[in-house]
Parts: sequence; C-alpha cells; structure tokens
Amino acid sequence: MIDQLPSFAPMLAARRADGSEPTDVYTALAAELARGGTHAAKGRAAFIRDQCAGFGGKAVFAKYRDAWGFPKGDAVTLADFRRGFLYRFRDSGDAALRAWFLAAPEARAVRRYERWSSDAGFPQCVAVHEGSYEELEAVLRSGAA
Repeated sequence: MIDQLPSFAPMLAARRADGSEPTDVYTALAAELARGGTHAAKGRAAFIRDQCAGFGGKAVFAKYRDAWGFPKGDAVTLADFRRGFLYRFRDSGDAALRAWFLAAPEARAVRRYERWSSDAGFPQCVAVHEGSYEELEAVLRSGAA
C-alpha cells in the first residue's frame, strides 16, 4: 500500500544512511497517508510525524506494527526506525525474515544492514553494511554479509 503513494519514491530517493535528508519528503508522505482513511494509515502518518519531530512513537508503533506488515517478535523493533521508516535491518539468518526483507516495499527504506550471529554463545553484530536498498540487497544475495 505505502509503495503506491506518489511521495514514496521521492522519499526513498532522498533517504541517506546518515539521516541528513530534509524531513519535508516524510511529511509529504505522512499527509498522503493521513488522507488514506484507514486507522492503520492514519497511525502511520502520526508515527512518521512523531519521529520527524524527535519523538519515539512507541505507543503508535506498538498499536499498529502488525497492521503495517512488519515481522512479529524482536526481528524489527522501534529502535530500527528513523523518521517513521525502517532504517536498520538486523539479519540473524532467519530465512523467513530475509524473504520479507527481499519482498516488502517497507524494506526499501533500509539504509543499514547488520548481520548478527550467536556462534559465540550470545548474539553479536558481525558485519555492517550501509547504502541504498539495492546495494544492501546485493550484499545479502551475494552471501557477502
């Protein structure tokens, strides 16, 4: 749904790994979502506006994350978002989570890929890649992560 909005592509094009892009692309997308009519769309608009204003958006995220189509559990948390969109993807080797990342329009906003492993007996980040979704997707598909 979100990928069908006219302001989605400009927002993706403006998105930077360092977060230096202007917030106007996000507020434009939030305005489109607010006109969407569904509670989930209006909640997402509020989440985007909250995060752009420097607030966490914890309550809104907790209420709507399932309706927005994010994986359940700890695979995607509030800490993985910036300006209302997924910024970081933490890959623990879960095939279903990788499939979601490669198919979900929401994942196109990701600018940081982290590979996590529990081989040492506890979860730890073993690789980090930053860049566009296309660059991160290529790293994931190549197995270089």
